[in-house]
Amino acid sequence: MSCNDKTPAPSNRKVYTNLAEYFLGSWQDLNQHYDYVVIGGGAYGTAFAQRMLSLSQTARVLVLEQGTVFFPDHSQNLPPSYVDAVYGAAATPWICEGDFYLAPQQPYLGGRALFWNAWVPQPRPFEFPDWPRAAVTRLNREWYPANEMLGRRFSLACAGNDNATLDAVAKNRLFAGNDSIACAVPLTTPADLESAMATGADIAPGQFAKYAPVGHLVGLAQRYPDRLKVVPLSTVTAMRAAGGRIAELELKATGGEQRTTLSVAKAQVILANNSIEAASLALTAFPDHPLLGKNLCVHNRSALTFRVPVEQFPSIADQLQVCGYYQLSQIDSQRFFHNHISVVYNPDPQQDNDLLYRILPDASSSQSLAMYQQTGYIYVLVQALGEVLGERSAESWNHVSRSGEQTIITIKAREADNKAWEIMDRSVFDIVCVLAAGAKVEYMHAPPDKPLDISWHAEPPEHICSRMVFHEAGTLWMGDNPTHSVTDIRGKMHGVANLYGTGSMLFPSPGSWNPTFTGIAMTFALARDLAQQGR
Repeated sequence: MSCNDKTPAPSNRKVYTNLAEYFLGSWQDLNQHYDYVVIGGGAYGTAFAQRMLSLSQTARVLVLEQGTVFFPDHSQNLPPSYVDAVYGAAATPWICEGDFYLAPQQPYLGGRALFWNAWVPQPRPFEFPDWPRAAVTRLNREWYPANEMLGRRFSLACAGNDNATLDAVAKNRLFAGNDSIACAVPLTTPADLESAMATGADIAPGQFAKYAPVGHLVGLAQRYPDRLKVVPLSTVTAMRAAGGRIAELELKATGGEQRTTLSVAKAQVILANNSIEAASLALTAFPDHPLLGKNLCVHNRSALTFRVPVEQFPSIADQLQVCGYYQLSQIDSQRFFHNHISVVYNPDPQQDNDLLYRILPDASSSQSLAMYQQTGYIYVLVQALGEVLGERSAESWNHVSRSGEQTIITIKAREADNKAWEIMDRSVFDIVCVLAAGAKVEYMHAPPDKPLDISWHAEPPEHICSRMVFHEAGTLWMGDNPTHSVTDIRGKMHGVANLYGTGSMLFPSPGSWNPTFTGIAMTFALARDLAQQGR
């Protein structure tokens, strides 16, 4: 493997932090031999590196990351003063057309997982509609190691958050009222409402944190200094195909002007970036592919916050308590939605503000903290996630395309999407009734342009739906038939010898579940296959 530029490293000092300079590689490392070139240093790139290096004693892995180290950890593992950093780091290197706009990327080591909410549910078999059976079965061997990597935990209880008394009331009300929630999947026990959060593998019992891949990947680079190189500030702008394989990658220094061409040689190329970037990049090598970039699917969202007087939750211990629940609904055999439900009692905001920020399931802005500050109430945030679907064909109305060097995203809501959204919104208000149990409710209002101007009213906001979508999926969907899918069930692109995708870009249908846990399991399965193939 070689590159045609001897420049030692990009020199954009604005973003090239000392942490990256000390721990990570540079463009000088591009001239070494590698067996695997991974594009993207987020959760999937980290998972591939970990699994491959542990399964093979000789494999050499190069991770190309467009950003540098922005945070050394998840934002909620830092003080609350960092909460709004998500907006400063955001980038939208695309044009959105249609009815929605896409959540921005986080172009740094760790990617969106620097700010993610860390919900990691494991889908049940019926939540994989239209997936090849073999693609689901091959995950069975990987759930446990993926679980260990993410440090999945099924409770928010930890030092400072003894939430047993609040949990007892809220969970039992949700369980008892499940049948009255629109399209709710039947429950067997109250424990069915619990869903795992990713805390990381090294968090001690009684403590709580949120997993972020950045520290994990830096640790791997130190553990395998001769077999893993992580090279930041390296944006892959194009791929060149020759002889039925990817032969070259065009690189540009992020924030700079330097460019180089990386000869891939015999290496396998792993697309571990998101579904949009992966499709756009693959289109540079295969611009006439009829299916690549089609079937773009996303999650849409509705959100509502309400509160009831604490007296309506009997026998609640007078201390900070935070609980989180995952309620699944199914509209038909093809379409799902679910509700994240955060229940908070915060009787001493001044004392517990930092701890509350660390624990909150959905803390993505200053508003996330501001809405829990008045004492005497139980607060509930309901966030519903549903599906806006594409079609697995060249005629898909939702898709990724390119115009010159520009990525174009087209996402439109069809009648079935909007009908599902109406049902999803109805479920949110069903949950209000279930948890309030007949008590007087106050709903939170805040102007979109002044989110901290919070007020509480007897009537709900006029709209609870958002036009920002996320969890994009499906642009390199997998399948058994090369004429009806982009990749095989391992993620290998049909007809290309050395190009693989991983994670949600391969999902034929997304379900409503948060995709990271399944994506990690898929990445582990790919690493296992390639490690065995390389023996």
